[in-house]
Amino acid sequence: MPLADFGCGTHPYPRFSFPSIFWDALKCYRVGAFRAAISSTWVALAYDPIRKYRELDGLGDAEARVFLQHWDVSVTANNIAKLLELEDRL
Repeated sequence: MPLADFGCGTHPYPRFSFPSIFWDALKCYRVGAFRAAISSTWVALAYDPIRKYRELDGLGDAEARVFLQHWDVSVTANNIAKLLELEDRL
């Protein structure tokens, strides 16, 4: 499969939607801000599973609820070590 330009608005996975922060990363890449593009892409990739965990929690998924409880407590306490551990599980 040839390399697709995801910024053109069409890609081979029409039902797949990217978080808006991904589009920001793409804009950074296009103007040559490569460090910002890499950072923004990582944030987009980490944000999407957390958003999906929140959706699953809303549907009553017990594992998602446990993960989010650990995540939210770690964010509130600014527990970087625990956040890195949880990030590895994404």
